[in-house]
Amino acid sequence: MAVSKNLRTCVLVAKDLKNNGADNLKRIVVAYENIDASTGMAKDPDSSTPDWVLSSRGMVLPDQTYFSESFSKANHASDSGAINTVLTGKIKSAPSATSTAAPAPVKSAYDGSYYIYEFNAQGIAKDQGASFVIGAGARNVKTPTGKPRVTSAGKRDFGGFVVWRNGRTSVFRSPTQISEKIQNLDAGKEF
Repeated sequence: MAVSKNLRTCVLVAKDLKNNGADNLKRIVVAYENIDASTGMAKDPDSSTPDWVLSSRGMVLPDQTYFSESFSKANHASDSGAINTVLTGKIKSAPSATSTAAPAPVKSAYDGSYYIYEFNAQGIAKDQGASFVIGAGARNVKTPTGKPRVTSAGKRDFGGFVVWRNGRTSVFRSPTQISEKIQNLDAGKEF
């Protein structure tokens, strides 16, 4: 999308949705940099925090599968840095294809904060070497919007990939490639 639209794009993972907490760490959407309708160019190409326009409704990870805040890193090689976040004040809904209106605020189901994986207009990853990790688990029935926890059946059921400079990815072949800490996870631990 970055290359075809010649705009910065990003992949967003729901961190804390205000009205739809059950989708926290499960909803994934793709967005592109807000454009000026009269020129078709990026509205603010020099901004380090551009406004984003959702390209679709995205998708939700399968049941009992969650994005891992603990194991996803801005720099996987050094096992450091949290993935950057963005608030929905910077995210808009796309106008219809026939509309000339400006993008509108997102629907309430999308309102909240997101983890962001950003790419420039050439598809180059902003955080080169960032990891994207998901794991199998469950949430407490009493707090269905809380952090996921490892179940005994999914103790080592983690997967993911590293995002390289050119936007391509490399898949982790085993959970231990993600982190040695996965071997020591016990059932009930947050991930």
